[in-house]
Amino acid sequence: MTGEGDGLSTWKNSIPHEIGAIRYQPTKHGLMLADSKHFQAWRELIETGQTSLLAANQPAALTERLRSTSVQENIEYEKVDDRPPATALDYLPTDKDLFELLIGIDNSAKRTGSDSGSSGFISVSVSHGDLSFADYPVVVGHYEGETIKSAEKALDHFLDHRLSLRQRSGRYPGALRTHEIVFRHTHKDFPEGAIVVGLGYFGELTAAGLRSSLCEAVVRCLIEYHEWLQH
Repeated sequence: MTGEGDGLSTWKNSIPHEIGAIRYQPTKHGLMLADSKHFQAWRELIETGQTSLLAANQPAALTERLRSTSVQENIEYEKVDDRPPATALDYLPTDKDLFELLIGIDNSAKRTGSDSGSSGFISVSVSHGDLSFADYPVVVGHYEGETIKSAEKALDHFLDHRLSLRQRSGRYPGALRTHEIVFRHTHKDFPEGAIVVGLGYFGELTAAGLRSSLCEAVVRCLIEYHEWLQH
């Protein structure tokens, strides 16, 4: 283990020995060519082979990321990392995210900032009315251990208490990635009913968890609706 590097590769193994003038750029691994404040230094290196804008000596070891203390023959490492555990990640990585992670680009600011990149948008409308007049299944969430209430209770009444029946039988969504699809089977052109999506325990739901749970529920709904149309 060594602190002489950028955290992902060591200077000893990544810098060619035949290079004479070496300069060290204080930039995270994978972002060197994207750090515009050092472009002038790059220009001077290309044009003259020299620059005073970058350090010629190796920076100090990365003590802010990894502190090591030698005790006889054992080495203890104090991890300095305030990132949330993997189970608490509040997003689903794209192929681009994974590639940037592989080369050491920290794109967390992109996920939390206003720059949405090429992300798509959906149109959402709000309508005030009785859920029983909806022409398509209504999606409701259900937390683990909760009772049927509010909009879910109204749907239960509209569906002749079929949601309550499922809950009493112990076959009801609650945990993440669980769901229940209930159709009225009255008119195939207007598939009235409910999509109940498990949300896990209250206070623990993340955007990634909701996305996964909702996606699986909608796919299941489409499959069941397709099978209904075949009869």
